[in-house]
Amino acid sequence: DDEEAGEEKNKINKYQAPSYIIVIDDMGKGCRSPCVCELMKIHRHFSSKVIISSQYIKDLSPEQIMQLDYVILFGNHTEEKLKHLFDCLDLSIEFNLFLKLYHDATQEKFNFLYIDRNNNKFRKNFNEEYQF
Repeated sequence: DDEEAGEEKNKINKYQAPSYIIVIDDMGKGCRSPCVCELMKIHRHFSSKVIISSQYIKDLSPEQIMQLDYVILFGNHTEEKLKHLFDCLDLSIEFNLFLKLYHDATQEKFNFLYIDRNNNKFRKNFNEEYQF
């Protein structure tokens, strides 16, 4: 049994989880603080994850937006704000398609467009992946 316990300890977990989760919730323009910008650039080196919640996309600098791996975008954003976000995210799709996905995903209250930048995937909520 000791041998089995040793094997259990030596198994590598196929899921990676951060040691620390840092949540920055609706700090407004405080999100643009040089400290927050630096944290977003280096957090990966410290086995941590940074989660930022903001009601206004322009509270984040373009450099910070480029650091985002995932974006959850709820409804009621103007086309101007969506264009700003689209340009900062440097997505691999055309803006018109992005708008279509956004409007489809957010047409019902509390639904959202989920953007996975690392894998170039887009979802309506978490469960419906768009195929194109």
